[in-house]
Amino acid sequence: IFTLCFPILGFSKNSDANHLFIKNQIDRHYITGRYPTFKDKKFSLVNHSINHFIYQELTSDMGKIELNYNILALNDNWVSFGISYDVSNFTEHYFMKYYTVDLVNKTQILLADYLKSKGIKQHIVNQAINDFIKPCFNEEKFDYCLDVPLNTLLNSNEYTPLDIKNHSSFYIKDNQTIIIAFDSYKFTVPFSFNIDTNTIGAGY
Repeated sequence: IFTLCFPILGFSKNSDANHLFIKNQIDRHYITGRYPTFKDKKFSLVNHSINHFIYQELTSDMGKIELNYNILALNDNWVSFGISYDVSNFTEHYFMKYYTVDLVNKTQILLADYLKSKGIKQHIVNQAINDFIKPCFNEEKFDYCLDVPLNTLLNSNEYTPLDIKNHSSFYIKDNQTIIIAFDSYKFTVPFSFNIDTNTIGAGY
């Protein structure tokens, strides 16, 4: 039986993750910028996943791609980071690929495994997300419904319910919050899920 353990620890905004990562530079005819891989060879499966994304999933057919990355959260047990990839073709597109990595077991934490470890059913998360966006289909909309990235997601999804089976990526923000992201045709759109209250908010 596969079990994940996520201890309650303090978070430091000033934590330095430089000792964990190699800062890789890439400069090809269609893709430039930087992205991280782990220094420790025990993270080989995670590094393979990152390299597969950079070199296999991001292709010249997409247009010119600019990469960057940011560390989003770090403690002794895991690190969350995001790789941004801005795409230029006929217009600009702004996407983000999120990762959370277990520093103890040297593995990437997947959303389904994380939710299972917390005893949260996937349909609960789906219901929370779709309850959150439901007012955006009414004449009198909440303020967050005016968000441009959210609107591109709702339009590209043809107003059908969102399902986390189709999420693009996720990361652990803190002990109460995870960020679940979906890609529209132009943006990566994040939803903030509170694992204590099973409620959704917008933003990072």
